[in-house]
Amino acid sequence: MGWPIKNGRGTGSLAEVDPDGQLHVHASTVEEARWTSDKKGKAFIAVFEEATVNNETANVAYLENDDEDRDMVIEYVDMQWLDFSGGTAPVAAANYWEITTGEKYSADGSAVTPICLNRRKLTTPSTTLAYDSDPTLTGTEVVEWKRYANATEGHVEAPELPWGTFRFGKGEAFIVKLTTDETAGVALVNIVFSMVTPE
Repeated sequence: MGWPIKNGRGTGSLAEVDPDGQLHVHASTVEEARWTSDKKGKAFIAVFEEATVNNETANVAYLENDDEDRDMVIEYVDMQWLDFSGGTAPVAAANYWEITTGEKYSADGSAVTPICLNRRKLTTPSTTLAYDSDPTLTGTEVVEWKRYANATEGHVEAPELPWGTFRFGKGEAFIVKLTTDETAGVALVNIVFSMVTPE
């Protein structure tokens, strides 16, 4: 049984209960990334680039949690595909984005340093295992999301994904891939993520 709430005036730590027994509150709802950034300085952005996408499946972004004590929560992903040419015109089955899990970094690629979104705190994430420029991955791929690239937008926000529910413990990775038969093009991915204490 919970604690009974007696009527107060709705100020300070007192809650207001109306004659019908309804609790009245004033509250502000913010995204987890904003709260984590404001209070903890633990929200970050990482920018990934594949400068030459050439008739391949390119591992554009690899982000692995290397923190023993915190979970990595993906808050937002933005994908762009620019200056493509030489292959099947999108929209086509040959050209698509994927978000995957299950694989691990093996070799190659270029290291990416995530940036703290709270410029007053400037904390550094333990999530230092971040790579772009098509690193080599090993393991069993699990496709979590797929969308065909659109020639008219060249830009995908994946709004249908439930951001904040992609949560990774130590040693687990979030990966963004672009598959295409184009022989030229640049792929960009921006990932906003938070490092939070597991509940």
